[in-house]
Amino acid sequence: MGSHPNRERLARSVLNLRTLGWTLAIVLAAIALGTIWKAESVWQDRRLSPDERLAALGNVFGGGTFALAVVASALALLAYWVALQRPRLVPRLSSDDIEKGVIHVGAGRPQANGERLIVRLGGYLRYGAALTLSIDIENTSDWSARNVAVKVSFVGIRDVPLPQGWGVAGHDLVTGEITALSWEGGADLAVHGRWPRPLPPILLSNALLEAPGTDCAVEIEVVAEGFRKSWRFPVRWTPTYEPEHTSRGAIEGYCGYPSSHVPEMRILALPAGPRPVRYRTDLPAGPSGKLRWYVIDNIEPGDYHVLAHTRTDPKVWLAYAVNSDRNSLGSVPVAAGQVTVGVEITDLFAGNLPPELTT
Repeated sequence: MGSHPNRERLARSVLNLRTLGWTLAIVLAAIALGTIWKAESVWQDRRLSPDERLAALGNVFGGGTFALAVVASALALLAYWVALQRPRLVPRLSSDDIEKGVIHVGAGRPQANGERLIVRLGGYLRYGAALTLSIDIENTSDWSARNVAVKVSFVGIRDVPLPQGWGVAGHDLVTGEITALSWEGGADLAVHGRWPRPLPPILLSNALLEAPGTDCAVEIEVVAEGFRKSWRFPVRWTPTYEPEHTSRGAIEGYCGYPSSHVPEMRILALPAGPRPVRYRTDLPAGPSGKLRWYVIDNIEPGDYHVLAHTRTDPKVWLAYAVNSDRNSLGSVPVAAGQVTVGVEITDLFAGNLPPELTT
């Protein structure tokens, strides 16, 4: 097997520095020996008087001292330059779908409790449910990075499984679930120059995707001796389920409430036209500050208004509105065999309710 090109480059760099250092050391020795030889020659010169010999010896030692000082300064500058060098570390991510720094994942069907899981997207030769995120820390400089530490924070994602080799670096302030992981290299696991350090894999599958899911990201911060930098990798998700019946459709979205938490809610899908049918789903109360996912399935194709009310007060209504206009009901299209996504119900509705809700 051939040598790794990064290793060869690092070896050449180190060899060049060693060669330069040895060259300067040899020059120092040569100057010292030359000064001694010249001083001996001057002292043995019988043509000079004792006073002239002493003066000549002073000149020889002065010149030698100056030359030694120049070379010693060069050695000191070289050592200082080496001491100033800092590593340059870059995270390299790999997973099923990463394109231009964006991580693509699947989102499962919203659950009855208002949560939804991150799942693995389907694809060729993708077997099993495990969605792995692998991170390599690559050193793009010629200088080893020591005491490397990595922190991975999950934005809009919580309850991340704790993998082997990682520690917990952050919890959700409401639910206490894991939202950040940390890895410590210490003094033993250096990241050598022009060389990557693979970290233990992280599992994204079965972590919870928080609504609305529009600003999810994986943030990576790397620190080492003389180095600190962070990166942000957006996470984009795609629903991975289909309606229960191919001749019908589904509506999914998220529900909020102008309060500290989302109480028990009943969500309705009403036909925009004059049809008496209605579809509904119920949501339990959720934790403080968290929006709740919902899905209404088995809906006949057509246009629908989506509204919700609290289970304790049916007179308080929220609705999917047009351009966030609290007085205008929005219309949601439903197609056979498709899921209509992103239907948000977060604001109180101040307009006129459909007649079937007032009778």
